[in-house]
Amino acid sequence: MKEETYLYNLNYSEYEDTLCAIEARALFNTSLKEKVFFSDVAVDPSVSPYIKNRLEIRHKTPTFDELLLLLEQDKNTTTNSVIKYLKFASGDLYAANRKALYKELCGKFKTPAIDELPPMTYGLTFHEGFWYFGELLRNNGLWREHNKRPHTYSNSLKLNMAKVLINIAGQGDASKSVIDIIIQKLIQLNYYQSRFA
Repeated sequence: MKEETYLYNLNYSEYEDTLCAIEARALFNTSLKEKVFFSDVAVDPSVSPYIKNRLEIRHKTPTFDELLLLLEQDKNTTTNSVIKYLKFASGDLYAANRKALYKELCGKFKTPAIDELPPMTYGLTFHEGFWYFGELLRNNGLWREHNKRPHTYSNSLKLNMAKVLINIAGQGDASKSVIDIIIQKLIQLNYYQSRFA
């Protein structure tokens, strides 16, 4: 079994849980039971109305001190980076103390070289007994701009529904356009109709 390298968290209203579950099945090929889950499938959070963050797990340790030791040896972390703490549970005691955690982590980061890549955003969280650290990709939310309707009586699909339908049809493949998906489905339909006619 392939190691699960991504930690995702979802954000959806109670009345949209079924729609989110259908989209998750299309994107991750699995049924989700929690709003926080692991996967070996890389999905850009911005393609979904429900994925809030994706943490690409670089380090997983049972203690924070072990995480600090790993970061001391990690040559890929630099001081020109940003760290965000991901709070998954309401009773997370570490979330309130996150600034002190950032300070300790940043003390282990390397000074960037001149020709280095732009700053990275890293994520840190404590989830189910383990510390997780890695590159963080957040949902940019730019698609929400299209939620503004020209008229209050507009009967178009709601944006969340439309995005989910696109994700289901394309199986999460962002390289396909809507036209590609429609043409592919029409070809399949014509094939089946001609074969069984």
